[in-house]
Amino acid sequence: MITKPNKMDLTILSSALIGSIAGSILTFIVTFFQDRARFRREMKKQTHLRILEKAEKAVGYHFTYYTKLIEMQKVFEVIRGALDEYPDKAYGLEAIFPKLQEVSAIISKLQNDYQIEANSIFLYIESNVFNDWYNNKIEDLTNCLVQFKANHNAFDDSFAQYQQYVNMEWIQQDDAWKNVVKYAGNMQVNINDILTILKGYIQTSKDIVEEIRMKVPKKHLVI
Repeated sequence: MITKPNKMDLTILSSALIGSIAGSILTFIVTFFQDRARFRREMKKQTHLRILEKAEKAVGYHFTYYTKLIEMQKVFEVIRGALDEYPDKAYGLEAIFPKLQEVSAIISKLQNDYQIEANSIFLYIESNVFNDWYNNKIEDLTNCLVQFKANHNAFDDSFAQYQQYVNMEWIQQDDAWKNVVKYAGNMQVNINDILTILKGYIQTSKDIVEEIRMKVPKKHLVI
């Protein structure tokens, strides 16, 4: 025979059921907030790791760029010195230009292949230097390098022409030599302008490296 539950039994059953539901809801709420907190921590950690990776690439890029700009600066200083004592050091110029081409090729590769990725660090940190990076006389530097290359080619052609006239009329030799001196002087003017601009770029590259090293660890890499 099945007996009907009395009122007390129903009360106990209801209380137990309510307690169970309340416990489940509380567990769900606690778990939800714990999961959300873990998700936020993981997202923050991943962001920090991504910033660290980008910072390392940026520092590596700009430090390499910095050192190659200094190499270019030194090469131009040597060329300027050789031109100052031209023609005594005329043949020394032939040994210098391959080094200039080598450094220029490395700088060009850095700019074309790595610059965008390296500078993506500035999507995460505010920079006081980066805004000047593209605007810091880049057009002037390009124009000076183009002019230098043109004068260098004219210098080589004039010198080759002068050598052809060694056993010819003195007037022809004199005219050819005047062109050699002319283009050597033009190259010196170009080099002075290039060195002035390079000095600014070298300082900018150095400032960018120092800024990243200073800002990233303090502001972004506490995990």
